[in-house]
Amino acid sequence: MSINGQLTKEEAIEKLLNEFDFKSVHIALKALNWEWYEYQGVPSENQLKDYAKKLLNDCYENNVIKISSTSGFKAQYKKGREDMLFLEFNITSKSVFYINQNK
Repeated sequence: MSINGQLTKEEAIEKLLNEFDFKSVHIALKALNWEWYEYQGVPSENQLKDYAKKLLNDCYENNVIKISSTSGFKAQYKKGREDMLFLEFNITSKSVFYINQNK
């Protein structure tokens, strides 16, 4: 139940999961033949949603950024004046370390 017009954790997770585009993630996984061992193949949309829900709950409970590098999902919880839950799916990313000579 909402408190003072704000969502509870459970409501926030449900809203995020309902608005996230799992269909596009599933289509991408199928196109890439990106199989997950625990599902013995490409996970269904429902399996993706269940997996994302677990990540969101885990990061909330542990108050950490939860990244699953084997699945493409990144779930994040930030505590503040208004708490925030974040979910994304990445197919590719890149970072680079360098020496900042201006320091």
